[in-house]
Amino acid sequence: MSCYIRIHNWEGSNQQDVAYRFAKVFRMEIDDALEVLEGIGLGRTWQFPQTVSSKQGEIALAYLTDLGFETEVSPAGTPSSRR
Repeated sequence: MSCYIRIHNWEGSNQQDVAYRFAKVFRMEIDDALEVLEGIGLGRTWQFPQTVSSKQGEIALAYLTDLGFETEVSPAGTPSSRR
């Protein structure tokens, strides 16, 4: 089953380190990751634009939660509900 990854918030102290890890997970440039983190810090929800498998979603949820993100993984085609 395909899933979307949404990030609603981040709490942490080392934005540069988290941005590097975030960029690596989502295969983006560090500058783009910093921009996304800035938006999340301003209260904007960010969604990875592509779907991932359920297994990838579970792994991402655990990893991103450990990094301090409030993350949601939901099946494609379902409304958002925070977790």
